[in-house]
Amino acid sequence: MPTNHSAFDLLSKVQHQLSLQVDRYLTQEAGVTGAQASALSFLDVNDGCSQKELSVGLGLDTSALTGMVNRLSRKEMVEKHQSLSDKRASTINITPQGQSALALVHPILQGFNIHLDHEFGEKRMVEFCEVLTFISNSNPKHWKDSSDYTADN
Repeated sequence: MPTNHSAFDLLSKVQHQLSLQVDRYLTQEAGVTGAQASALSFLDVNDGCSQKELSVGLGLDTSALTGMVNRLSRKEMVEKHQSLSDKRASTINITPQGQSALALVHPILQGFNIHLDHEFGEKRMVEFCEVLTFISNSNPKHWKDSSDYTADN
């Protein structure tokens, strides 16, 4: 299938545009970025988890997560506490203010999903989500060198 863009280029472009648009809108409406909304969603289900668990759950390295937790803490959306079982570790709790922000985020993201469902139709959305799941679960260590692929494969 001839194209002017590689799949990677298109995914990168869409991810960047979507992140900018979502961040702008969520910041305006709920006072959080998309990444911060993801952290609040994780904490809503895993309240009191360790900072390391939050880092793994979001797929962020510790330095990026530390900055995010500090920003959310300054907004009084999370509280950071010293772990009772390990004095070197921290636990993170969502606050009522964080839950209020999350309550604003959910209908916005639900509206986005409804819009996509309407535009693509159920069958195409299922296929699209399957492709995105495959890509998400794909390990770059297992990608073959492009010279391994030919027009016959």
